[in-house]
Amino acid sequence: MFSITSILLLMLLIVLLIAVTYNYPKFSIFLVLILGFLPRLFLFTRFNEIVDKLQEVGGGFIAIDFIFLGMIGAVMLNLTNRYIIKKHFTTSNSQLSFLITTFAFLILFEIVRNIPLYGISAPGEFRFRYLILIIPLYISQFINNESDIIKSLKTVLYFSVIIPIAFIPLVLSYHRAVKGEIFRVFGSAVNLGFLFAIIIVFIIGNTKKIKFSKYFKLALIPIATLLITDTHRSVWLSALVSFLLFVRYKYIKFNKIVKFAIITIIIFYFSLYFIKDFGIINPKNYLSSRTKDIYTALEGHQNSGYWRLVIWKANILDSYQNNPLLGKGFGGYWHVFVPEFNAVITLFPHSLYVMTFVKLGIIGLVLYVLIIFNIYKKIKKKLDCFKSKAQYTYYSKILLLGIVILIAQHIYYLMYSFSYLPLIYLGLFYSYYKVITRKENDLHNNSRP
Repeated sequence: MFSITSILLLMLLIVLLIAVTYNYPKFSIFLVLILGFLPRLFLFTRFNEIVDKLQEVGGGFIAIDFIFLGMIGAVMLNLTNRYIIKKHFTTSNSQLSFLITTFAFLILFEIVRNIPLYGISAPGEFRFRYLILIIPLYISQFINNESDIIKSLKTVLYFSVIIPIAFIPLVLSYHRAVKGEIFRVFGSAVNLGFLFAIIIVFIIGNTKKIKFSKYFKLALIPIATLLITDTHRSVWLSALVSFLLFVRYKYIKFNKIVKFAIITIIIFYFSLYFIKDFGIINPKNYLSSRTKDIYTALEGHQNSGYWRLVIWKANILDSYQNNPLLGKGFGGYWHVFVPEFNAVITLFPHSLYVMTFVKLGIIGLVLYVLIIFNIYKKIKKKLDCFKSKAQYTYYSKILLLGIVILIAQHIYYLMYSFSYLPLIYLGLFYSYYKVITRKENDLHNNSRP
């Protein structure tokens, strides 16, 4: 049990963090990068266990949790100041606000109802899986002017590209010393950050408001290579969906498709030689086998794709039969009998949607999907206002990026859970949507006679 002194010190720390996150939002996002994203880079290095231990602060908490708690406090303080003290109500976000509030209360219910059964494991599992959702909500409230959004966006982009490149020698030396072969340099979450960095720089990296040096753009070449050699199929799928969205919204024309195809082929063959140098005997067969697993899993072949499918099915059926509406709540360990393996599996099912269905039920999953759809609908409606223009403007590119990143990350979540960089980007681009909306409203009001 915690002593009175430790509880008081914890409360003092949280108050201090609320003050920091409330007054220094850009610095708070930087802390998320340092305490949340940076440790992911140590995953395939000899220092992974050391970094994991350094993050632990006791009581089941890790360092990044306190930043999130500060963000929650800052958001609640901001909402109290806006709606209760100043009584500044708006109707434009009423539906989205209602959905988010309802989802938050459902999560609170799912924590509280399992405390008698699981104790602190109930809030502990919430902390581990869903506390991260405070990031886009916090950003949309506190980083809400154009200058701060651009500065934060550039900081995230530089951090997500330059720092991982600096880690590559460390990762490769560990693989050669310990594993002997190079299969993956970084995890899927880091690779998804690479994908979004490439997309963002490709779309707005040479505009008047945001410019990147040619050296930074050259740094994207090894990053693009890693997207192929690390063979994260979830990231490949997100990349394909992103490309199709650009085609769907007529941003990429035929000549650009040809240019994109040529660049992709060059990078692909460069990647084959790259991984061949690090111990993979037949890189073509390796890449083709990773691709083939995607559809052979549906035919019942024993591979990682098949493993995911049968575990998804078992978890969904178990939850549907026992807790369809509200799910199991937080705190229980993952365990489900899988007939195909004739065994009880105690692993996370590797899908945000399966996880949400099991933990929060149909109601929780529907609420979350409605929140995402509401955000998509808002941004798309604003983007449609630009359709009459012959070419994409800077602001229409921003809106298009908001849609692409929103959808692409939720494609990724088919096979994984929430991740730091996608949620930061989601918050920043939604904040930019609000900036664009305000500018249009101000222009409309000032144009009145």
